Amino acid sequence: MSENTVTTPLAQSETNQCTATAKWFVDKSEYNPLLGTFRLLINGEEAFAEVHEAIAAAKKSVCIICLGFQPSMSFLRGEASGAPTIGQLLEAKGKEGVKIRILGYVVDPLWLPIDITRWKPSELYAPGRRDWFKSSDDFIMTSTADQYRYDSEWYLRYDRDQSLTDLIGKEWLSHLDGKPRTKNIHYVGRGFSFADRYKIALQPKSGQSRISTINKNLVVGPSHHQKMVLVDYEDPTLCVGFVMGHNTLDEYWDKSGHSYLRQAHNRGRNGTRPREDFSSRVTGPIVGDLFKNFSQAWEKEAGEKLPPADFQNYPLGMDKHNLLMMGQILRTQPQYSKEDIKKCYLQAVNNATQYIYIENQYFRWPPLAEKIKACAAGQNCWGRKPETHGPLYLFVITNADKEGMGPGTVKTAKMLNSLGRADVLPEVSREVCVEDSEAELARARQINSQESVRQRSLPQPRPERPISLADQRKLADSKARQQAAQDKEKELLTKLEAQKKTRDDKTPILPENRPGLKVHICTLVAPDTPGRNGTTALSADGKQAQSREERIKQAEQRLAAAEKGLTPYYRERDALDTRARQLQGLPNTGSDITREYETLNQRHAAALQRRDAAKKELDDLKDPSNPIDWVDVYIHAKLMLIDDTFMTVGSANINTRSMETDSELNISHHRPEITQPARKKLWGLHTNNMSGGESFNKEGMETAYKAWANVINQNKKNRKLLMPPVASLVEFYSGTSERKNDD
Repeated sequence: MSENTVTTPLAQSETNQCTATAKWFVDKSEYNPLLGTFRLLINGEEAFAEVHEAIAAAKKSVCIICLGFQPSMSFLRGEASGAPTIGQLLEAKGKEGVKIRILGYVVDPLWLPIDITRWKPSELYAPGRRDWFKSSDDFIMTSTADQYRYDSEWYLRYDRDQSLTDLIGKEWLSHLDGKPRTKNIHYVGRGFSFADRYKIALQPKSGQSRISTINKNLVVGPSHHQKMVLVDYEDPTLCVGFVMGHNTLDEYWDKSGHSYLRQAHNRGRNGTRPREDFSSRVTGPIVGDLFKNFSQAWEKEAGEKLPPADFQNYPLGMDKHNLLMMGQILRTQPQYSKEDIKKCYLQAVNNATQYIYIENQYFRWPPLAEKIKACAAGQNCWGRKPETHGPLYLFVITNADKEGMGPGTVKTAKMLNSLGRADVLPEVSREVCVEDSEAELARARQINSQESVRQRSLPQPRPERPISLADQRKLADSKARQQAAQDKEKELLTKLEAQKKTRDDKTPILPENRPGLKVHICTLVAPDTPGRNGTTALSADGKQAQSREERIKQAEQRLAAAEKGLTPYYRERDALDTRARQLQGLPNTGSDITREYETLNQRHAAALQRRDAAKKELDDLKDPSNPIDWVDVYIHAKLMLIDDTFMTVGSANINTRSMETDSELNISHHRPEITQPARKKLWGLHTNNMSGGESFNKEGMETAYKAWANVINQNKKNRKLLMPPVASLVEFYSGTSERKNDD
């Protein structure tokens, strides 16, 4: 633990006592801690409902920053399935005179439809924005054809960056309705200019240029990853803000029960898999910093300077859900050299005494693991005895599958190795350990060689000509460094030989002890997932999940419906062929027929894709050699809790990109009245109430650690027995050998 001076104000006219607390907020940040109210919004159902309600009540303005935006997305689902989509709601508010400003992440160099983060034509974040360039392979499976058409029209109406190719492709060729319903909606795409990238590349860091310390891919392809909503910033009584982790896309709507069952886009979760995520709702003076973040970006991208308000006197909208806090808005904003989220994470974990709880999409920023490990070891050095005071507990939930880890398996392995948990990513960890030792060996040999050269350049002692005391010290110091390097080389050669033998023999890796630290690395599965032998489990709402036979029956029905859905396309093609023959040779008819064929082919390709997906699902269910496995929950969360006190949530992942090169937005606070209920609720959800009720003390955290271990072990047994999970929580494990180090 580091030693910092903590200054606490004391009003001697009132008292002679004061309370000093751990330093949670980031000093010298661009945004100071401010009063506000806070509500944690758990998963899409809760988060999108709150945002929909706030926008529906808007009287003056709606300001949105998003990574992805799907106008046809339904925020309210189920019984409220008749509610307008977010695009329709914004159009309705625009007609009422509400000014709507949206900043979305899109990168279109030279007006080409290129998503520069993936280097291929894509509509990953803005479905429908580039309709003319779309192919059947790009069809978004969570959107219907009607949704996609509305998305295309919405962007045609309100996207300020529509190029001539968009107009030709959409309005003239696809006959979409591009007439705006209101003049009060302005969608502006933003990315990173070449000047921005150049500045990021040359930004100094730790005495070196950033490009020498960070993977060059991060400089080439940074993204605007912030998500926030600000409603009626001009009005103190109406203003409400949201700091979000959710993207405004169908994939991100889910309930906290995380059922494996998919539903229609306006009824429930229709994403490809269940999804865990968090956002937050705030009111009061702290919304002023959300306005500063938005207005700075809007002026840069749209050229409009928004008039500020006197946020200092904005009232606190407190109730049983929205609680008082002193909070701080934090950013990663590389264009302006802001890395306050990174500072927040490193400072906060250094304050931990009982537990650190992390839910994050990625777990691959090694400096954080080193800081946590150093914090636990430092407390031991200062007299903490784990057997008496208990260890520091680290609970982590992140993605373990290939899609979830993405191009960062090497950094994930380094982080796990640091924490003594290489056993859960063994194949990559074996290779990474060998590579790290080889790099250390090369450095030791380089130092040995450098010191040899340095010694030859120094005056050598001779009987007839003694050297100065300064040169003697330099020579002795050089020999000491050389000897240390030689000792290190011998040590590393022995270590490297053992590591290579472990790698080549596939020797099982065991968890390693880290002084004063105990670690659970986990992920989540859908709790109502059927066992692979067809047994059933109880879902979160108490209803029984489907058996294997029931799933096969439903898959057969879906396949039959998909096959039946192909018939109209064949009839339409026959009719179109007949018309084409009748019109053959007539002037000014060929282009119309061609457009009709293109539209029909696209719809037919999408229908075939749905048919093939239904057939594959049925084949998998019927194939005994390909048993049903548990359904993974995609962890999109960006949440950290510490000691039932500190919380940070927002858009930042635990990776180098989020800490240093992407634009990110988080909020932090240290209110136990908010953090403790959140911890208890989440642990209860993930363990089927086998954990979560523990008190915040040594005994309580020890009980929680054991409860997690019991759930993990029981789920391991159930998986081997082809039975359903006892709870959503399972241990992180990946047997992949693929090594990627792009982040």
